[in-house]
Amino acid sequence: MAWISYKARKFDHEEWRELVEILRGEGPWQQEVARTINQWQSKMNPLIARTSGSTGTPKEIQLQRPHVEASARLTHEAFSLTPGITALFCLPAQFIAGKMMVIRALVNEWNLVLAQPNADALKNVGGDIDFAAMTPYQVEQSLVRFPTTFSKIKQLIIGGAAIPDILENELKDHKPQCFATYGMTETITHIAIRAVNGKNASDHFSALRGIKLSQDAENCLIIEAEHLGAELIVTNDMAAFNSAGAFKILGRRDHVINSGGLKLLPEDIEKKISRFVFRRYYIGKTTDEQFGERPVLVLEGERLDEQIESGMLEAFGTVLTSIEMPVQIDYIERFEETETGKLIRRQG
Repeated sequence: MAWISYKARKFDHEEWRELVEILRGEGPWQQEVARTINQWQSKMNPLIARTSGSTGTPKEIQLQRPHVEASARLTHEAFSLTPGITALFCLPAQFIAGKMMVIRALVNEWNLVLAQPNADALKNVGGDIDFAAMTPYQVEQSLVRFPTTFSKIKQLIIGGAAIPDILENELKDHKPQCFATYGMTETITHIAIRAVNGKNASDHFSALRGIKLSQDAENCLIIEAEHLGAELIVTNDMAAFNSAGAFKILGRRDHVINSGGLKLLPEDIEKKISRFVFRRYYIGKTTDEQFGERPVLVLEGERLDEQIESGMLEAFGTVLTSIEMPVQIDYIERFEETETGKLIRRQG
């Protein structure tokens, strides 16, 4: 019989009421886990999940129980998992990624280790982990601070934000089989994955079984998911497909910079300049009388020396066209983040 482990004590799934009462007496993240277990085991329908707020005001979304269960089984199938495996919970349960790790364990009869959903997630984790989900920041911290424990994870899905190139290159030499995921609250987590390392490593996402993808006039993804019924989900994510039907995410429609009639993708510019910037940054935009909008480099922290700024912009010129070049550098002392650690971009 599968179990859920909390503070080194294992609770059989039949002991969920006792576990819920214990978690309710703990901190906020434990209380959210308790709420999720209680909602699922009590057959509540619909379930409520919150969006992260990285692209707008956070909101609550109602999820139909049959859709949630189908999503849980789809992950089980996609990663060739079996009942009795040990999974790791280390993402906040008020959001879909963390909530689904709990529900997957209950639906598929997995063992589940509860760990704090932050950079210290692996601090007190012992033994092998068959399946886990982390943000890129958690992966970065785990590689540096808990490398031995990290190496005991067999399969790891990474989501919530794009994986930085430096981290992706580092993961190619590490043992966990790592997958980047694409999905959102509305799709009940991932609907496409790509291998980050190993023999099947790819820079394109492939849709899971039962997922049909198309595009609108602006090349944004339209998702038709078998596990969600007949509902179509039109996204703001601009994509490019290869001949095999796999895709890359180019950027978000609401981030596009319309400069002199050309549509510039900030995410594309950010990727090109990544080797020249050694602190957190993003490409924003400012209004311009001649071009309409122009790119702006937004840096976190204190202002750089003028000579360093000039050298950095000169380096950008080796990889950017003149229309892509930032026309100014803005500084923000500390970037805003969502509760899940996603960067909030401020435009204009």
